[in-house]
Amino acid sequence: MAHPSVTTSQRHPFAAHHGVPSSLDAFLITTNKSIHHLLQCITPEVDNTTMFPQLHDAGYRVGLFGKHLNNGGMQTYCPKNKHSFGTMPKGIDKYLGMCPDTCYENCVYAKGEHYGGKTKWYQPTKHAGYHTAVIGNRTIQFIQDTVHAGHPFFVYVAPHAPHLPATPAPWYMDTPIHQGVLKTPRYNISSPNKHWMVSQQPPLTKQDEKELDGIFQNRTRTLLSVDDIVFAVVETCQQLNILNNTYIIYTSDHGFHLGDYRLGAFCVSSYYLFFGLYHEIY
Repeated sequence: MAHPSVTTSQRHPFAAHHGVPSSLDAFLITTNKSIHHLLQCITPEVDNTTMFPQLHDAGYRVGLFGKHLNNGGMQTYCPKNKHSFGTMPKGIDKYLGMCPDTCYENCVYAKGEHYGGKTKWYQPTKHAGYHTAVIGNRTIQFIQDTVHAGHPFFVYVAPHAPHLPATPAPWYMDTPIHQGVLKTPRYNISSPNKHWMVSQQPPLTKQDEKELDGIFQNRTRTLLSVDDIVFAVVETCQQLNILNNTYIIYTSDHGFHLGDYRLGAFCVSSYYLFFGLYHEIY
């Protein structure tokens, strides 16, 4: 489901118009195109149709940091190894994209510092190599540098949190989270009149529930680092005296199954709860 949504957030047409399928759709569609092609999301051929070149052409400096596409869409931007290069996305002045998109610690990034240039392999060790901290600090640096240079800016910040494996930052690993999964009226109920993916689910066991609670708690811990980004961005804008003319926009990824309709910890069906804001756009 994420593939069409991130494409919409960056290109503005809805999925019915841009034609990018979800991961599950890609495996169900009969086509002569490869799965890799289907999952590219924003290909180099349509890269110039995103909002980024339009903002750049309007005079903004544009930063893009984090997980802005799933792995299938990153092939053009990510270097294949330490000795190769990728391509900067169109319209981007400063870039730090995830390679692959599922990492929390000691991650590899495609790093680009020059508009229209190349990206290089980058594996930082600062901030314990923790992804959310790395892109958060890069965001703050970008804002400060751009404002000091006298330019307006747009920065798209996309943490991987709280996607699985939901690894908290080392400094939040033992933070007490006293609540487990939210047990809505749909939690662990049979629903035989729905799609087979839902109707055939067996009851959750005590061990299942314990594991789901642990996932919920670690997902919450990962969001503490996202909170740090939000706090630092607002504080930086205040210090630079630009907060009153800066728009801060939040969007969320799709919801996540944690026991509703007896579904486990994954997100591949249409039964979503939208809850938690973790995909930041500033």
